[in-house]
Amino acid sequence: MFGHSCLLTLMILPVSLLAQVDRDLPGVSAVLEALKTPPANATLLPLRSRVDGVLVALPGAVPPSQRPCLLVVAGLNPDHRVGVQLAARLPAALFAAAQTDTALAETLARYTIEVIAAPAPEALEFAASGPVRECRATPEPVDDDNDGLVDEDGPDDLDGDGIIATLRAPDANGVWRSSDEDARLLVKADVSKGERGVWKIVSEGIDNDGDGLVNEDGPGGVDLDRNFAHGWKEAERSAGSSCPSETASRALLEHVLQRRTVAAVYVLGWRDNIAQLARTNDAAAPRAPNGLLPEDVAWAKPLTASLAKILGANDGTEDSADGGFHQWAYAQYGVPAFASRVVYRTELPAEAKLPSGKAPESVDAKWLLHSDLTGGVGFMPWKACAHPTWKGAELGGFMPLWKVSADEERLAVLLQAQVKAVAAIVQAFSVVRIETLDSKALGSGLHEITVDIFSRGSLPMATAQARVTRVAQPLLVRFACGEARLIDGAVLTKLERLGDGGHERLRWLVQTDGHLDVKVSTESPRSGADAASLKVEVR
Repeated sequence: MFGHSCLLTLMILPVSLLAQVDRDLPGVSAVLEALKTPPANATLLPLRSRVDGVLVALPGAVPPSQRPCLLVVAGLNPDHRVGVQLAARLPAALFAAAQTDTALAETLARYTIEVIAAPAPEALEFAASGPVRECRATPEPVDDDNDGLVDEDGPDDLDGDGIIATLRAPDANGVWRSSDEDARLLVKADVSKGERGVWKIVSEGIDNDGDGLVNEDGPGGVDLDRNFAHGWKEAERSAGSSCPSETASRALLEHVLQRRTVAAVYVLGWRDNIAQLARTNDAAAPRAPNGLLPEDVAWAKPLTASLAKILGANDGTEDSADGGFHQWAYAQYGVPAFASRVVYRTELPAEAKLPSGKAPESVDAKWLLHSDLTGGVGFMPWKACAHPTWKGAELGGFMPLWKVSADEERLAVLLQAQVKAVAAIVQAFSVVRIETLDSKALGSGLHEITVDIFSRGSLPMATAQARVTRVAQPLLVRFACGEARLIDGAVLTKLERLGDGGHERLRWLVQTDGHLDVKVSTESPRSGADAASLKVEVR
C-alpha cells in the first residue's frame, strides 16, 4: 500500500552492507505521497505543516477527533528511517488487525490513534541524499562554529565508498583506547584507573576550513528531537536557537495543545525509555524534573516492562532530558510518554563468544557479536586511510544506521510488534466510569444522592507530574435533579484525581415533593465521558 522498496546501489559497495541500510527509505517520495491518502476508514487531521495526522478509529458513540487519543510520532530523527517506514504502514495494519481482534476493534471504537509519520518531510529527503550517514538535522544551514560561514566543514567520503564511516587517528593525548573485550571496539580511557587514550575519533572527513577542527560545521541545522522545551540545551546549536525554533516542532506543539484529547504520546526514533525505565526524578524542588516522579513510576514500570517484552527491547540507555518531544509530553504537557528505538538487537545464543573467547558484556560488544553472527554486515573492519592531516588514520566501525535498519521481511515482523505495542498503550488508558448511582430517603422530602466514580485502567486519570505543573485537565462531574431543589452539593464538580484505588464518592442533598429525576455525567478530554440517571417516585 505504501510503495515498493527502492534501493539505491553503489557498485563499489558490498551488496550485504547496502542491503542493511535502505538509502532511499523504500521510496521517501513514495512514503510521503502515500501519507496524503489515508487507508480506508481513516481520516486526515490537518497539521500546521506539510504532513497531516492520520486518525485511526472505528465508528463509535463519540467522533474520532473528540476521543482520548494516543499520538504516535515518527520522523523527528530523519535518519531513523525504519520509524517512518513503520509509522506510514501503521494505520493500515491497525485496521487490518481489528478485523480479527475483537478487543482491538472495541478499543478503536472508543479511542483514537493518531499517526504523524513525518512532521518534516524535507528533513527526510535531506537525510536520504548523499552518502550513508547519520543525519539527524533539518536541512537549513547553521553556523555551528561561529566563524561566519555555514556548512563549510562537514563529513567527506574520503575513500569514495558511499559511506561516512568512523575515522580514528593515533593521538598521544587522545581519550579513546582499544576495548579489552574486543580490539575492534574503542572505549574511553579511565584516567582514574591509570588508563591512557591512544586514539582520537571523528566522522570520516578532513579540516575543510583550516581551523584545526574536523567536521565541526556540517550540512544541516537543528535536531528536531532536541528542540522542545524540557531539558533544552541553550548553548548547543543543534538544539535550535530557541525552543521550539523550527516550523515542524512548533506545528507539533500547537497541534497537541489545540487537540486537548491527547492522552499519551509514543515516539518512534533514536530515543528509548522502554528498554530501560526512565530514571526517577531526583531534582531538588522547584527545579524541573529530570525523570519520572515516584508516583508515576508505579504505573510506568509495569507498562514499560510489558512493552519491552512485546518489542523485544533490550540494551537500554538512560533517557536524559535534553529537549526530546516525549520528554516535553511528560514533563510539560503531563501525559504518559514513551519512546522506542523500534529495532533492537536480537538475543544472542548463550554459547556465543567474541573472537577473544569472552562473552560480550558491553552494549557495543553485543552488537559487534550480533554483526559477526550475521555475516559481519554491521561492522566495517578498520583500514588505512590516506588522510592529509593525520598520519596512521583508519576508517571503520559500525555501519551507519545499521542498528536501526530492517529489510522487508523484518519490517513485517516489526510492524506487527508495533501494532501490539500501540494497542497495549491505548488499552491501558484510564477509563472513568460511573458504577453506582443511588438515592436514600431521609424524610420530609429529603433525599441523599450518592455516586461512585471509578477510574479503570493501569494509566492514571492524571499523572502526578500533570498535577504538579497544573496542566491536569480535571474530570468534570455534572449533576442535575430536574424539578427537585438542590439543598447541598455542587452542580459542577472538578476532580483533578480520584481517591484511593481510583475511586471517588460524591454526595448531594435534594428535596422534592414529586418524583425524583437525577442525572450525573462525567467528562474528560483524556478519560472519555460517561453518564447515569436515576428516577424515583416519591410517595
